[in-house]
Amino acid sequence: MGAEQVRKNWTALLAQVPDIQAKLITCTIADELGWSEWYWQGNHTNGTELDMRGVVVVRLRETAIAWARLYMEPVQSLSK
Repeated sequence: MGAEQVRKNWTALLAQVPDIQAKLITCTIADELGWSEWYWQGNHTNGTELDMRGVVVVRLRETAIAWARLYMEPVQSLSK
C-alpha cells in the first residue's frame, strides 16, 4: 500500500468519524521500531459509535515512517 492509498484511507475515516478522538495510552521506541497503544472514540456520521483499542507498530527511517501496521479492534461492551 502506497502513500496515496494511506492518505485515501485516513481521509475516508476522518470524513466518516469527524469527531474522532485518539488517546495515546503508552508508547516505546527502540532503534527504528516504535510501538504504541491507542484508544479511539467518536461518532460515525450515521450515528453509530466508534470505540476501538489497539496497537500500532511502525518502522522509522530518519524522520519518516517507512511502514506501519495497525492492529485495532472494536471494544466489546458488557451487556447487563
